[in-house]
Amino acid sequence: MASPASSERPYPRVLPLNVRPQPVKLLGTTWVERGAAYTWRRAGILFGRLWIVLLMSVFAIGGVQLIVNKLHSGWRTTALAGAVLCAVLGFAWGIREVRRLATIDLTPEQWAERQRSFQLRFPWLRSPALLYFILILLLPASGPFLFGFVASYFIGASCGRELPAERGARLQFEAELRAHGKLR
Repeated sequence: MASPASSERPYPRVLPLNVRPQPVKLLGTTWVERGAAYTWRRAGILFGRLWIVLLMSVFAIGGVQLIVNKLHSGWRTTALAGAVLCAVLGFAWGIREVRRLATIDLTPEQWAERQRSFQLRFPWLRSPALLYFILILLLPASGPFLFGFVASYFIGASCGRELPAERGARLQFEAELRAHGKLR
């Protein structure tokens, strides 16, 4: 569900004392006005994420070429098809996650709590040695899969009307304004 344009729901210039917009990671409170600062921050987020995807694609292509060139000619096509399949599956998974995030309305505190709960459920993800061992062990499959996932997730989450964390902060801010009678 897309949010209305900021011009369609102008916020009052003078806010009640106990109503303040929550800062969103990487955006601060620029999401309220959606002015030039907001546009530049969103562009910076998109540029940074595109840069990460570009670097990942260089390493992914180099890694796949390194692995494929060391194989016997009969296995090259199979290995390349497997890498492409893993990248496509990762890309599809990333699109699925972006679409799922478009329906979640969490505040910035709830996002942080969700991340803490995820880390508590999967403590082994906090062990760099174990994580790197697993990723390297499964590198022929995990590399292309992660590349596809990150490419679709970063670009999809960055190019939406609003960032996932921004949506929850906006809804909470509007609810507080309604409670004080400052918003219809």
